[in-house]
Amino acid sequence: MEAAAGALGFVLFGVAPVTLKLAMLALWTLGVLFWFLALARLVGTTRSFWISTVLLLNPVWAAWSMKAGGGYITSFTATAVLLWLLVQDQERETVTRWLIAGALTGVIYLAQPLWLPGVLPSVVVTLASRRRLTWGVGYLCVTAAAILLVSLAAGTSADVWRPPALGNHDLPGSLSRVARQIYVLLTGSHYLSTAIDPPGPATNALASLWCGVLAAAVLIQVYRLATRRFWPPSHLLFASMCSTLIAEWVLLGARDARYLLPLGALLVTLAGVELVDLVDRRLLPTPAAVLLTVVMLLLGSLSMA
Repeated sequence: MEAAAGALGFVLFGVAPVTLKLAMLALWTLGVLFWFLALARLVGTTRSFWISTVLLLNPVWAAWSMKAGGGYITSFTATAVLLWLLVQDQERETVTRWLIAGALTGVIYLAQPLWLPGVLPSVVVTLASRRRLTWGVGYLCVTAAAILLVSLAAGTSADVWRPPALGNHDLPGSLSRVARQIYVLLTGSHYLSTAIDPPGPATNALASLWCGVLAAAVLIQVYRLATRRFWPPSHLLFASMCSTLIAEWVLLGARDARYLLPLGALLVTLAGVELVDLVDRRLLPTPAAVLLTVVMLLLGSLSMA
């Protein structure tokens, strides 16, 4: 998909680095639009708009939203469309929706499998709630068929993603490097395996703030379980974040920040969902939520420079 978008840009506007970047940005923006539409089903249009704006100005995607490398943009956009499908009205649901979901899951796997751990919790929970065995079988069959079809069509020259150094042989010893990896990801200041220093005071401040949000998300989940204040969107987003982190930590020995790109959108969305819930239950005044949002937007805007 990224190659096709880039080629179309070259045909229309000529071969140039800026053309390629704009083509990738267009594909990523499509993903943001579907992410916004999916989130609007959960928290409303206005709130979804501001959460999506925080995502737009987040350093995590500042550079990678314009990079044609590794299939990350393709997986982000396919994930957004898939989540949008999952939150549609259940009354109008047919097996066709799950066949399309299977095709999208196949695209995610073929483009960048690191996105699958963050997608599967929502898919599994939604399928289980439908209690339609034929829908689940259809979803799995289309997913497998899409992967097999592309792999066979491409033959031995397939540009299919292959993980680097599969398997982490030092799980306890790598925890400090995982923490560093998360921080570098949240600055957005990295290229391949290299952190680009210094990222700037606004970027450092925002990355530190998001690290605090990540820690707060854990405490909120503990609180929800202890007080039995369950809310499926919160738990699903948190499970998706945890599965993404655990899968990357266990399966990969390399600690490149870009491998955690799926975490960026999930963290921003979870923070927005939790903030909305705190305001709705009057545990946090609306002016405080507005102030926190403004701080995120201001630091994100400064970081973009």
